[in-house]
Amino acid sequence: LHPLSLEPQGLQNSVIDSYCNRQYTTSYKKDAENRTMAYLDHFYPKSKFQLYSLSLYNFIPSCANCNSRFKIDRNIDILFPYEQGFDDDAYFKVVPTAPFDIKSLIGTSNEFEIDIHVNEHSTFKDKIEGNIEMFELKSIYQSHKQYVRDLLYKTTAYSPKYKKMLNEVFDEKMTELQFRLFLFGYTGSESELHNKPLSKLTNDILRDYDF
Repeated sequence: LHPLSLEPQGLQNSVIDSYCNRQYTTSYKKDAENRTMAYLDHFYPKSKFQLYSLSLYNFIPSCANCNSRFKIDRNIDILFPYEQGFDDDAYFKVVPTAPFDIKSLIGTSNEFEIDIHVNEHSTFKDKIEGNIEMFELKSIYQSHKQYVRDLLYKTTAYSPKYKKMLNEVFDEKMTELQFRLFLFGYTGSESELHNKPLSKLTNDILRDYDF
């Protein structure tokens, strides 16, 4: 499944909600029975597409909020997660509301907004904007400012000197991917995009700051 509506991954034991990329849709076993915490969203609503009401290809695993609070039967055109995603057509971006130095972001500074920039020339522009509107993505992602502040502050430690110090501490040479994982909790690989929450936000912010 695409995060924020990558390549289709099917129903795994634990995937991230493809609509918001914030919540896990986890499955588990109890009394030898398979159970799931995911809501199965009928992408094409049963009221209009009765033929698809029992089709597995119409079931999108989603968290409770996306399924019941946001995605009610509304007439908004959105991306079908089995086929399309935000990819590079839309990305998260830090937009300062006042001049700041990255080092000043540690603590409680709120002098920035988390924006989602949509490529004006994208083939899926209208559907991407539909996702943003339906799931209130610009609004709900403001709650992750503390996470973004911490992420940006960590970029100031991303230096050959710091990496050399870590190699001396651990008595072994860390690869670039190991260093990124240690510092940010992410390596930037595509597999993380459907296995870790806020993965697209993390990758977009770090890429924007050349990390």
